[in-house]
Amino acid sequence: MQLDNYVDVPSRLRMALADHPDLRVVEDLPQIITIGDRIYLQASVTVFRNPDDPIPTSGIAWEPWPGKTSFTRDSEMMNAATSALGRALGYMGYGLATSIASREEVMVRQQAQERPQKPATAPQGGSEASQAQLGKIAALLTQIGLEDRQDKLAYIGVILGREVPSSKSLTKKEAHKVIEEATAALAEDANHG
Repeated sequence: MQLDNYVDVPSRLRMALADHPDLRVVEDLPQIITIGDRIYLQASVTVFRNPDDPIPTSGIAWEPWPGKTSFTRDSEMMNAATSALGRALGYMGYGLATSIASREEVMVRQQAQERPQKPATAPQGGSEASQAQLGKIAALLTQIGLEDRQDKLAYIGVILGREVPSSKSLTKKEAHKVIEEATAALAEDANHG
């Protein structure tokens, strides 16, 4: 999923508040859900358009525990609650340009998928990424919390939709895309921090 037209949860909430100044969000107590050997935190929220709203909207989200990325580790509940709110606001029609999922849900699920099965070679055409671009990518991915080389390459592969054997296989265009996506992910993380 491309995140170019993505409407983040704070923007969805601002849109809803503009239409419903008396809007209230109520979070339920979190629950722990176990499926097989996996543990999730479940957050659920109810959005009331006004104090007398006869049909409030609810949203539920699960977050794996412990979190697997810097976006979720030690913030599992907050991320789940934000995702649940994003879903509830999406059900109300706010921010549905591309998806009801929150940006965090999309990024985390993309990272969790198996590495892409597309060819490992870089696309033909385009010059190699510059050393400055590769340095910027390395710094951004470290800020995101990815220390291991394989984790970094997997993250890049998710963004590009192909297996990346080495950062040196990136074209200038691909490196630019990775820098944009990683910068956006850090900005989104800062908004929720």
